[in-house]
Amino acid sequence: SAVAFGIKWKMKQMHRGNQTTQEEFILLGFSDLPQYQIAFFMVFLAILLITLVGNSVIITVLNANSQLHNLMYFFLGNLSFVDICLSLVTVPQMLKNFLVDKKTVS
Repeated sequence: SAVAFGIKWKMKQMHRGNQTTQEEFILLGFSDLPQYQIAFFMVFLAILLITLVGNSVIITVLNANSQLHNLMYFFLGNLSFVDICLSLVTVPQMLKNFLVDKKTVS
């Protein structure tokens, strides 16, 4: 049909496009404020530590108290665990970029 032909033609056009590869991204977030890089580092490090401690306390309390072993608290514990994982993946990269000159993510 005409629609199927149009989709195949569009896909062929897309494959003939730009063949370059991008291996890293340059972050520009706070690069225009170099005098505040250390202050930003300290603030976001404090936020990371508070997040990790708070979520760890939630998980510890949920595991220690048998009255909290129901479905709602199970999901709350999982949410805390996922928040810890997300924080440990993204924030250290951001903290590194506050301290280095070449602010890239590869």
